[in-house]
Amino acid sequence: MTTNDSKKRKCEDENRGFNLEWEENYAFTSQGNKPLCLICHTKLRQNKGSNVKRHHETNHENFSSNYPPKSDIRKSKLTELKSALKSQQRFIKIFSMESDAMTEACFVMSWNIARAKHPYSDCEFVKKNLADVVAVLEPKNKNLQRLIEKIPCSRRTTQRRISQISADIKVTVQNDLKSSVAFSLALDESTDIQDNPQLAIFVRYISSDMTVKEELLNLVDLRETTRGIDIKNALNEALARANVPFNKLVSVATDGAPAMVGINIKD
Repeated sequence: MTTNDSKKRKCEDENRGFNLEWEENYAFTSQGNKPLCLICHTKLRQNKGSNVKRHHETNHENFSSNYPPKSDIRKSKLTELKSALKSQQRFIKIFSMESDAMTEACFVMSWNIARAKHPYSDCEFVKKNLADVVAVLEPKNKNLQRLIEKIPCSRRTTQRRISQISADIKVTVQNDLKSSVAFSLALDESTDIQDNPQLAIFVRYISSDMTVKEELLNLVDLRETTRGIDIKNALNEALARANVPFNKLVSVATDGAPAMVGINIKD
């Protein structure tokens, strides 16, 4: 092993802590077990006195002359800098919480739009009604009204949120099926508004906590024909893509049509 590798490993393995004297000498504080400059808010990677000193003398060489060490004005300035840092961090935390709340509200609105099968553009309509209702019920709550106005709910945003919800449900159902005790399928062959055949695959399963759940597993576009073999192939492909454990399948329900139950099969 080379000397450089030994030095690198030594620096990484050392459990160095923040030296409280760095606050008075170099205007540094500890944040996340890392030294943070109170003046420019630069965070260093390691608790090394040489790095702290180099940063202070290189970037803030006039600080000691303006605020002499051990003086009252230096202590007052450090207190002011720490207070400003706490205020900034508190503001960032509040902003982050508000941002998370608005994003969650956007997901809730998009979820209800999808369940009601309304156009994506209706999200703006819902937001406008929500703002008007809050203005009547809580006219003095300006903060809540401000948050409602900032909820992102454009048509593209709503479409993206619904796609994310759909992907999350898909992953959740697949994971639940893998850990389920048993599951059954319900098949329904129908057509869309353009008269194109499609196969709806519903799954009902018992989760690991013995709760019965039911979800739409997939909606498969059938090809030119809707024979029993076509439905069987489409079902097999859909189950294979979803990694469904066939050994836990206990029943399959259909509407009893010949193509669904497999009778009178002809070449």
